[in-house]
Amino acid sequence: MPSYGAEQEGDLYVYNFFADFESSMPLDLTSGVPAREIAKISPHRTIKARDLWSSVRRSPNIDITAGDTYSMMMTVTSTDQPDMYLTQIEALEAGLHEAGHRDVNFAVAQVMTGKFRNYLSVRMVAPTPESLGAGMDTIRTATWARNTLNNLASIRKVAQQMTANCYHYVSTR
Repeated sequence: MPSYGAEQEGDLYVYNFFADFESSMPLDLTSGVPAREIAKISPHRTIKARDLWSSVRRSPNIDITAGDTYSMMMTVTSTDQPDMYLTQIEALEAGLHEAGHRDVNFAVAQVMTGKFRNYLSVRMVAPTPESLGAGMDTIRTATWARNTLNNLASIRKVAQQMTANCYHYVSTR
């Protein structure tokens, strides 16, 4: 559920993560486990998007299972230099870890469908809102981060940015 940056109060974003497209394509969100889980929250929330994403960068430090809560800042961007963009994201993560924020990590996906098709979605993920905020403060204020942020600003256009407090409802792995 978005905490900041939502388009409308009550927005809800449903994410399904799969190892491959072959596993994801047969999923029917209107039946079985997905429908039951969505039904639990639908009286209170409006599902805003059901897009297909392809993982571009996975952090081995992100391991979220059913019942876990976490916070994230998601930035959806367009860039014509995806390799350079990923290099800068990796530099931010390394800098955060060196600064003591070892629980803040980045994941990147290419959006395959919908409003932001062909954009990159970068998720800065932390176990708590406080930890996410501390990482965000470090990126905003640390001298080492300025060059990286300037590099990012020169190669991307931000289409959407939001923070969210998340709950992992179900896992089928």
